[in-house]
Amino acid sequence: MVVRIAGKRMYLWRAVDHEGEVLDMLVQRRRDTQAALRLMRKTAGRGIIMTDDDRGFMDIAIAQALLSAGEDGIPVGAALAWRGVLIAKGHNQRQQKRVITLHGETDCLTNAGLFGRWRETTLYTTLSPCLMCAGTIAQFNIRRVVIADAVNFGGNEELLRGHGVEVDIINDTFMIEFFRDWRASNLQTWHADIGA
Repeated sequence: MVVRIAGKRMYLWRAVDHEGEVLDMLVQRRRDTQAALRLMRKTAGRGIIMTDDDRGFMDIAIAQALLSAGEDGIPVGAALAWRGVLIAKGHNQRQQKRVITLHGETDCLTNAGLFGRWRETTLYTTLSPCLMCAGTIAQFNIRRVVIADAVNFGGNEELLRGHGVEVDIINDTFMIEFFRDWRASNLQTWHADIGA
């Protein structure tokens, strides 16, 4: 949001932390907003700060997961964003297309084509990435990953961080419960997907 203070044009960056507290920061140049967000995360000290963009892109990823479930697939969805713009979305299609590498994240990145500005992107995923997807994220230097559910599956977050990826886990209650219930009814399909 653009505001004027003492006659100067400023950008107000508003975010909400995981406890619902509103945090504001003013920057003079639009290109400084990412630095402002990083500073807000550091100073908040209470975990991830979800912006309106973050919530919107995660909602797209969740819709993709639900789409996959509706196709009798594994309910994992992803969305890729660059500077507040949706670049691609995708969902796990292992069951639907009978291709073992079509996880939510890899389907999304495939749909992004040869976008090429990977270091400036954020990947939103409904489930913590498996080793294959984490490797792909690290390989292409995706800057940030936002995870809705690291309760039902996880373990590769430190691998991502070790490769310089900023990892934010929001533990979305809806996705955690939805995936837990789906997995309980589809254990054999789930084990086949993760190679268990």
